Amino acid sequence: ASVIAGGVLTLTADATADIDVTGVAAALSIAASSGSLAIGLSVTVALGENTVNGTDEALITDADAADAQSVTAGGPITIAAANANDIDALSGSVAATISASSGSVSMGASVAVALAENTVGTDVTAGIRNSVVGTTLGGIGIDAVSNTTVDAVTFAASIGVSGSSSVAGSFTG
Repeated sequence: ASVIAGGVLTLTADATADIDVTGVAAALSIAASSGSLAIGLSVTVALGENTVNGTDEALITDADAADAQSVTAGGPITIAAANANDIDALSGSVAATISASSGSVSMGASVAVALAENTVGTDVTAGIRNSVVGTTLGGIGIDAVSNTTVDAVTFAASIGVSGSSSVAGSFTG
């Protein structure tokens, strides 16, 4: 089939994606002993993964002369594809340990990890493929634009407190 527009011909494709995510993890360990040993351990991991994929196309395809097909306009022809992606991610992790012993050894360890992975894989295409396209007044404008904004904030904090009448130690990371 053919398309004949008496004036301006505009073909547009717009796509948007907006991701707002918050992930927080926390761990607390408390160890107490009146005997010889108190051991406390806390581990926490916060992971945020965000993915935007897709296809955004504004195309005139396969309107070819062999099949007696064409696209004609009496004014300018505009073909435009626009894509906008926005990812706002917050990932946080907090770990704490408290160990106390009235005996000889008190040990504590806490580990906090926060990770964020954001992936955008949107294909944006505007154009003319295998087609006969013409205009009697004005030109043909083709535009494909992709804008992506990623704001990712990660934080991790750990604290350890140990007390003993003899040997005490804490590891945090």
